[in-house]
Amino acid sequence: MNEKKRKQKLNSDLDNFLLSTKSEQVRSYGAALEKMGEKDFEKIDAACTRLISHIQYANITTRVNYNDGLEILAKLGMFLVLLDVNGKDLRHG
Repeated sequence: MNEKKRKQKLNSDLDNFLLSTKSEQVRSYGAALEKMGEKDFEKIDAACTRLISHIQYANITTRVNYNDGLEILAKLGMFLVLLDVNGKDLRHG
């Protein structure tokens, strides 16, 4: 698949994801986690757990659960992918 078609497919997949319901998005996070290797899962799990604790520490009245943390991480990942697709180099601003 050439680069232009790969970018179009990625943008289409991301658009479909963003248009899906929150419950469909949560199921997709779960499905992606199930497909990950153990080492990658441990990294995501640690990042999610740390993110949740930081959010709750910053605002003790906020209740953030694991799925909320996954949503934040997934959307951050989509943001980073979109920057990459649009040719931005994150290391050099």
